[in-house]
Amino acid sequence: MARRILVIAALTIASLTTWAASTASAQSVVPAPQPSLVFATQPVALFSSAAPVEPAVTTQYPRMTYRESGSRPLGMASLYASTALMQVLDVHSSLKAFSRGAVEGNPMMAGVAKNKSAFIAVKGLVAASTIMMARQIAKRSKVAAIITMAAVNSAYAMVVSHNYKLAKSLR
Repeated sequence: MARRILVIAALTIASLTTWAASTASAQSVVPAPQPSLVFATQPVALFSSAAPVEPAVTTQYPRMTYRESGSRPLGMASLYASTALMQVLDVHSSLKAFSRGAVEGNPMMAGVAKNKSAFIAVKGLVAASTIMMARQIAKRSKVAAIITMAAVNSAYAMVVSHNYKLAKSLR
């Protein structure tokens, strides 16, 4: 039951993050219009029969690329959020399994897992470094960044699922 609630919460957060990113990026990417005045180049006599020429106002929008605007592709925000969520779920599931007698299976994390604060800090750093790595990849290839983040999130989803199953079996 608790796992279903967590999955529903994760999907809700991911969908809301995508919606918020699309509205935020739509507002922040388009710069404010900069009016520029274009005046007629033909002189008009003050007392001529010709109608006076009014200056024309045109609006120009500069073209901005992904790197210049600083925005991210639409799907990346939800992938970043799900990466952070997967790390939180990994911490929760690991600590739950540890409290029931399980031990860390990853030899690189075995020493850190003994200290709860250090374990949480390392997981936070893992989430931040994964997101930073994906941002660097996205500068070269958005598709590669999306595929990488989807693969990382899928791997962590399997780890979280395994941890919860292990914790349940150790009751």
